[in-house]
Formats: sequence, C-alpha cells, structure tokens
Amino acid sequence: MGELSDTLVVIPARLASTRLPRKVLMDVGGKPLMQYAWENACDAVGDKNVVIASSDDEVLDRARIFGAIGQRTEPARNGTLRAYDAASRLGRSYDVIVNLQADEPEVPAQAIRDVAALARSLADNGGVATLVFDGDPADANPQQTKVVLGRDNRCLFFSRRPLPCCKMHAGVYGYGWRTLCNVADADADSGQSDIGRAESLEQLDWLWDGIPIYATRWSRPLLSVNTIDDLLTFEATLS
Repeated sequence: MGELSDTLVVIPARLASTRLPRKVLMDVGGKPLMQYAWENACDAVGDKNVVIASSDDEVLDRARIFGAIGQRTEPARNGTLRAYDAASRLGRSYDVIVNLQADEPEVPAQAIRDVAALARSLADNGGVATLVFDGDPADANPQQTKVVLGRDNRCLFFSRRPLPCCKMHAGVYGYGWRTLCNVADADADSGQSDIGRAESLEQLDWLWDGIPIYATRWSRPLLSVNTIDDLLTFEATLS
C-alpha cells in the first residue's frame, strides 16, 4: 500500500443522485458501490488519508461499517465544494487534495497518484489536475463527459455531446490547497456560468473563471456508474 502523507483523497457521496438515486449504497458484488473507490484510494495514499464526505447519515454510517473515515459536510452543489468543506473540517493541512467521485469504481491507485502528482506540479500556477482516457469521439452518450486537449494537455473544453478529436473524462480532480480555495471562492463569487449550467459540468465554471485545467492520461477506458446498465456492466467485470 502506498502512502502520500501530504495528499488527502476526498470521496464526495450523496444519496440524491439525479440519474441513479442512492447509487453509492447499491450493492455490487457484496459491497456498496462507493467502497470500490475508497479501496482504490486507500491503495493510492493510505487509509488514514482518505475520507468519505457526505451530508447523509446513511452514507456516513455505511462508510464506517467497512472501515472508512466519514466526514460530515453541508449539502453542496457539486463534489468540489463538498471536498473543500470536508478538507476544511479535518484540522490538519494537506498540500494536495484529490476529489474522487464515489461512482468511479475503476479509477486505479496509480491513476489517483498520477492526478495527485500533476496537481502538486500545478500548485504554483493555480491549475487543476484531472484524468482522461481514449474513447470514441462520436460517442453520443451524455453520461460520458468528453474533453478536448491542447498540445500541453491543457483542457480546452468539456461537453456531454460528441466533440471532434476528444478524450473521455473521468470524475477525478486534484488541487493544491490554495487552488482548491480559489475554486471554492470563485464559485461563491460567481456562481454557475451559463455554459456550466447548460452542460451541468462544474469544470466549465472553472474555465469560465480563468482557472486552467490540465490532464494526465490513463491507458484504458474507465467506467463511471451513472445508470443501472453501468452498474450491471461493472458488476459483470467482478465475476
């Protein structure tokens, strides 16, 4: 098990998911879905540096049953604000915070470490780190977010619609502590941008606010669980 003492992984989890309510607690192979993300995060940074953040008692109680640290937060509009809330309440400082979505059971430990390393390298310029992988640019599935990259792996645009010359985006972000504070402050000052609201993608709000996002690339597709079909597909990989 690896451990990065300066890195905190926050797994935001809520019951009121729009597309698949209560999915984080759904049983998959004898475990709640969110436990898979937690196990991968523990392999990446050590279990003392991973918290499951929620405003739902049921989520926190279940997290503690399988050994996770549960951190109560206020209800939040997006995972980044929940991650900021959780990190602010822990009583110690971290250089890097990784926000790993609870519905990303296939993001492996090495990919989490890669995002953390990129976030550490971006701390001085205020950039956010994220994760991408190859996929079909013509994919019309709105549950799979697409991203167009520049030459230096800077993210130029995200969309739920097909994009030319795009990569697929996974729900994991990394921030230096100051960057995370800036993102949270920008949200408080500016709120949602028109484009962020239209696509329902928080990362478009950051681009609109001038916060750069850079990607590290993973070598294989990563399934995000957004629908019951996704859940069944992931379950089939366990057998």
